[in-house]
Amino acid sequence: MGFVPMTSSEKKVLIPLAEGFEPIEALMPVDMLRRAGIGAVLASLDGAEIVRGINNIGVAADGPLDGYAMEDFDALYLPGGSRGAVLLRRNATVLKLVRATFNQGKTIAAICAAPAVLKGLGLLENRNFTAYWAIVKGAREECQFLEDGQILTGRDPGAAAVLSLALLRRLAGPETAAAVAKSMGFPVTETEKS
Repeated sequence: MGFVPMTSSEKKVLIPLAEGFEPIEALMPVDMLRRAGIGAVLASLDGAEIVRGINNIGVAADGPLDGYAMEDFDALYLPGGSRGAVLLRRNATVLKLVRATFNQGKTIAAICAAPAVLKGLGLLENRNFTAYWAIVKGAREECQFLEDGQILTGRDPGAAAVLSLALLRRLAGPETAAAVAKSMGFPVTETEKS
């Protein structure tokens, strides 16, 4: 079942890729956002043209992370993968971009082990969040997805579609999110409709 992209949007999401990322957590939002005409930019932490995720899955980066600034984006999405999330947490450019995104009041989405980046910066204090419980302490592990203010979090790879649709709903509205979900065979919930 194909999907014709809707009117091209000026909106863009930055997605940093680190070696050891979880492919479904990185590529599900790219696919959904691009189906809706929203730019999704995959940026390599180390400038590599191909970034290897778990299971040796290689993904072409659009460019090096240090070549982007959050002023040019509407949201930041951090994919998990235990090794990838550790590298995100240790990268000064990632930390600078997360702080800038937060300070600009823009949306930050993080999934699985990646909410550890937000927690390390103190951005999850007094917030409801979920994450892979074994890596990020204090996460509400019973929840697949949580939204608290400008921060969206997903528990594990199984939450990639739900988190991606929530991000899409924020950036393009519920009708577009519902159309993308339907085109991909996902159930359209009342959340996507409203």
